[in-house]
Amino acid sequence: FIAYSPALHSGYIWDDDDYLTENTLVQSPTGLKDIWKIGYDRETGRPKINTPQYYPLVFTSYWLEHRLWGLRPLGYHATNVVLHIINALLVWRIGRRLRIPAAWFIAAVFALHPVHVESVAWITERKNVLSGSFYLLALLCFLRFFDAGRVRWYGLGLLAFLAALLSKSVTATLPAVVLLARLYRQRGLARRDWLALPPLFVVGAAFGLWTVYLERVHVGAAGSLWDQSLFESALIIAPRAFCFYAQKIAWPHPLIFIYPRWAIDSSVWTSYVPLAVLLVTIVVLLALVRRIGWGPLLLLAFSAVTLFPALGFFNVYPHRFSWVADHFQYLGSLGFIGLITTSAIWLRRLLPPRAQQQRVLASAAVAVLLLLAVTTFWQSRSYQDEHRLWADTYARNPDAWIAAINLGVDAGRQGQYEEAFALFERAAECPQARRFALNAWGDALIDAQRYEDAIAKLREAIAIGRVRPRTYRNLGLALLAVGRPDEAVEPLETALRLAPNSAETLEGLGELHVERGEYDRAADYLRRAIQLGSKSAAIRTRYGDALAGLGRHAEAAREYRAALALQPALPQATRGLAMTLHAQGKHREALDVCRAATARTGLHAAVLAAQAW
Repeated sequence: FIAYSPALHSGYIWDDDDYLTENTLVQSPTGLKDIWKIGYDRETGRPKINTPQYYPLVFTSYWLEHRLWGLRPLGYHATNVVLHIINALLVWRIGRRLRIPAAWFIAAVFALHPVHVESVAWITERKNVLSGSFYLLALLCFLRFFDAGRVRWYGLGLLAFLAALLSKSVTATLPAVVLLARLYRQRGLARRDWLALPPLFVVGAAFGLWTVYLERVHVGAAGSLWDQSLFESALIIAPRAFCFYAQKIAWPHPLIFIYPRWAIDSSVWTSYVPLAVLLVTIVVLLALVRRIGWGPLLLLAFSAVTLFPALGFFNVYPHRFSWVADHFQYLGSLGFIGLITTSAIWLRRLLPPRAQQQRVLASAAVAVLLLLAVTTFWQSRSYQDEHRLWADTYARNPDAWIAAINLGVDAGRQGQYEEAFALFERAAECPQARRFALNAWGDALIDAQRYEDAIAKLREAIAIGRVRPRTYRNLGLALLAVGRPDEAVEPLETALRLAPNSAETLEGLGELHVERGEYDRAADYLRRAIQLGSKSAAIRTRYGDALAGLGRHAEAAREYRAALALQPALPQATRGLAMTLHAQGKHREALDVCRAATARTGLHAAVLAAQAW
């Protein structure tokens, strides 16, 4: 708790909006059913889910917590830390049951190692800590079943395994880990093993294939970025990633939220160095089997099996940014931690026994844990808020284009437009980032009221392809702002076709048709936008304009008053209210509205024009 205390006081960061803060299913009292629901898309003929990934137990945990403490982040962070502590205790118990030397130390290193900060301090990675709890609990149950032969332990293990898969399907590797544990304990398989293990492999494979499908179709992990051959994945990406994870456990510096994405070149001999290192390590461990046993080799196999889904053989969306990530090895790190620990124990046994040796080793162990705790404390501070996270990421990895774009967006919100434009320009130099950078660049130019420049950037982004509906909508709004409503029709209608329930797009179309004098269509679009939750004074004013254009002055007056209740100093709403009262013959009341507004906020051309009428 002390090591993770900065995380407990952190806020929300990247993806926390999709998973929690802007997830209507989590926040709705009736959303629990839709969290678990798998629907059917008639247009595509494919299964349809309602959450970013089908991890219903994760979203159920958010849903329950939202009932308890709303969107206060402390509760969610504390839950992650508690789950991580539970996982460390389960690691200790499993190590004891498998008679792994220094199981307490392995569990303590797992608890305090800074490579796990990404999984614990990031609310979105509840997937890791929650699935980890069920995974380790299932493993403990299966070990008890194989030791005692009681069917209830198998049943409890199966339930825990299903819960792990419903939290994060990377836990589908558990049956292979159970197999490794059996081989470690008895160097062979009994009849009970042949009956108990196949159902687990079938269940794990089913969930794994389901997630592979969702990553491609639902999440969007498809395209040229994932076009590596099996040869490249097996001989270059996977060995390098595996060695990278082992190195980060042995020496966790630097730790970066987004690591540089390696270029894959099969014609360069250095690409195969990690593979050679891995093969030499395996050969050495095999040569030492008689002296150190099979344990170290099986621990290495544990990490390989557990990391397998993230080693480049399957399309995983984060591989868009980097082939590796700290949160990928939350469970896989246990093999490396165990291997390093048992290797140290074996080396100690080679030394001549001395009276002070035990005390020195104990002091060294405490020093290692304290060093890890301090490093975790400092690393947790990077997750304080989104700006701090992206600033730290960009400082350690200037090629992290996603960090540059997010820092640019943040600078634009603060009115620091030149800094924002420079960051977007830097990010746009990366081909795979260009359309994202142009989108953000266009948005910032609109905020800076440089509409012509924004139009150019957004059109270039659309020409690249695969842009979000927001890009079409912003292009349409920019064209409206420079007085080109006829050109704005197509992008706004495209945006609405792609996202039919976008209130902002409906607002834009409503404004467009008001400008063109098509008040009936404008009123329809604006009414739908208000029904979808738009609460701005500007949209109420535009709706009033549309109703006034249709001659529905009493309804228009109601909308103008609603706008002024939201923003009392809005001149356009004051003018609209005065003119619609004037149209109803309520001239004195209209004059009073204008005079009161002038007395309150000073002179404004729109209000003076209404007063003259």
